Amino acid sequence: ANGQIQPGIILLREGTDASQGKAQLISNINACGAVADAVRSTLGPRGMDKLLYDGRKVTISNDGATIMKALDIAHPAAKVLAEISMSQDAEVGDGTTSVVLLAAEILARVKPLIEDGLHPRVVARGVRQAAKVALQKLRDIAVAPPLRKRDRLEILAKTALNSKLIANYKDLFAPMVVDAILSLDPLFLDLSLVGVKKVPGGSVMDSFGVKGVAFKKTFSYAGFEQMPKEFGHPPGAAPHEGGAADDDVVKVLLLNVELELKSEKENAEVRIADPDDYQSIVDAEWTIIYEKLAACVASGANVVLSRLPIGDLATQYFADRHLFCAGRVPEDDLERVAKATGGVVQTSLLDLTTRADAVLGTCGGFDERQIGGERYNVFTDCPKAKTYTIVLRGGSEQFIEESHRSIHDALMIAKRAAELDDDTSGLLTFGGAASSAGQESTDSSAAPAEGAADAGSAADGEKNGDPKKIDGDSQQSKTAPLSSLVVGGGGAVEMALSKALRDQALEIHGKEQLILAAVAKALEVIPRQLAANSGFDPTDVLNALRQKHAKAALAARGTTATTEWFGVDCTQEGVVDTLAHHIWEPASNKYNALAAAAEAAALVLVIDETVQNPQSEQPGAADASGVSLADQQRRTAAAMGRGGGGMQGLMGRHGGRGIRRLK
Repeated sequence: ANGQIQPGIILLREGTDASQGKAQLISNINACGAVADAVRSTLGPRGMDKLLYDGRKVTISNDGATIMKALDIAHPAAKVLAEISMSQDAEVGDGTTSVVLLAAEILARVKPLIEDGLHPRVVARGVRQAAKVALQKLRDIAVAPPLRKRDRLEILAKTALNSKLIANYKDLFAPMVVDAILSLDPLFLDLSLVGVKKVPGGSVMDSFGVKGVAFKKTFSYAGFEQMPKEFGHPPGAAPHEGGAADDDVVKVLLLNVELELKSEKENAEVRIADPDDYQSIVDAEWTIIYEKLAACVASGANVVLSRLPIGDLATQYFADRHLFCAGRVPEDDLERVAKATGGVVQTSLLDLTTRADAVLGTCGGFDERQIGGERYNVFTDCPKAKTYTIVLRGGSEQFIEESHRSIHDALMIAKRAAELDDDTSGLLTFGGAASSAGQESTDSSAAPAEGAADAGSAADGEKNGDPKKIDGDSQQSKTAPLSSLVVGGGGAVEMALSKALRDQALEIHGKEQLILAAVAKALEVIPRQLAANSGFDPTDVLNALRQKHAKAALAARGTTATTEWFGVDCTQEGVVDTLAHHIWEPASNKYNALAAAAEAAALVLVIDETVQNPQSEQPGAADASGVSLADQQRRTAAAMGRGGGGMQGLMGRHGGRGIRRLK
């Protein structure tokens, strides 16, 4: 067969794009860098916002996950960064921009090694090894702050809000966030029971939280104006103030029952032998509805809520007897009222009076108040409150939506910090004094921490115990769960991990030394970007940080001294001990971000070929299940008309006359 031309083997259909080799890997790394550039300027308290318009609505946000969703990234490899950002948002709630920057920077730092001929598998293995060393170091240096549970959660919430649109109002929203988390069942911490109601208009300072439930006034019938709009003690007054205890208790009846007369269905048929019998049927209907209404009144309830309609007859009936009622209450709001008041939703009113004590909910106060252009029903001082409501105000819809996203991130941070706190608070001992979870959650005499998330308040560190004096290598930090530990923000933890990786790289003789050094350099992207977004010279700030961490390491050599948490001071150009100034971040946040970024970088590094089928971009192409549009149409036609007649067979089965008649 010498001199004969071997025929080519065609595996993919014509037009398929198959890119492979080093060039494809470099292209994937560049695409990930372009994605990171889209969110780079949003990092930190001085980060910029992005205005996103999808043709229908405008979104203004600096949240990494929100921007990643709106970008609708088409590049297959770059989608990995969008996915880890969304997973970070679902798992922790904050750090969605940091995880994208870390992953892209790791890829950018190892890119020269790939170009110089280092095998991608070796690089990916080195990245995973570097992540393992960094995560272990993070676990070792994380500290347990010597504060009450509430103070600790407030500081974490303020740090999370510090980079959001509502950063100037963090002193208003952080206590709301902590109140919401502490109001939930500590075993579940279900955030679906934290209601956020958005009311356009007014100032953001008009926002408030309710330890209970607040929901928008439902549709009302005639007679609603005569109802009392307030029960119990006045809003803002202490319970049982100015009257007997029984007068202050508001009893709430929750129903899944329709309280209105309804016309019969069209196909209903009633046969009577005597015309007088018709009146007895009408009287029976009225008797049934009146018995239901009488049972509600006899139960002793002051407020009646139902998921189904409450008609004009029932509305007037309750108004005459000084009761408040509301029908068509959304199911989630009704469930939160039940959780807050301890009531049980009733599907029948039979023998209600005998079961009233067991099924009625109670609260300290109820009132209907005007909030902006809407009226809201508010239940306060609920004794069994396992729910919380935050009412957000703002001048524009975009501002309120971004405030909602910011509140959600702070709620997620506080939730993760409080998840295992009750079971492990005994481990958080300082100077031999331990406080139980019950003492932490019920002690309200101590003043909350001040100056949280703001550099320049050294007095606070002295008042609450200087975090610098906590031994990060102590037994308490090693045995406490990661969710109860904190690290210094402002890039301090990244600089500490970067120095640890550099030191570790000097002890390795193989090619992994280069990779560990590259990952150590990549970790500096967080403080560098914080400085750049604050308008400072990143080179000067990074040099100052390296010098501070190096001097601290030399001073601590051979001793048990703790890590010095020097990070970027975003208010004044320079560095600051972020842990001492209450700029804290949950250790679980950084742990998850670093692990996800390293795994995403390793995943991109081992992709050496991308096959893109052009048919997938054509109209009518197969979906994710492999079913094309033509197949879907054939299946629909077979289901709608026997014998494949489709709509024509369905509308006119006798010779197709049904369709022709329309012409």
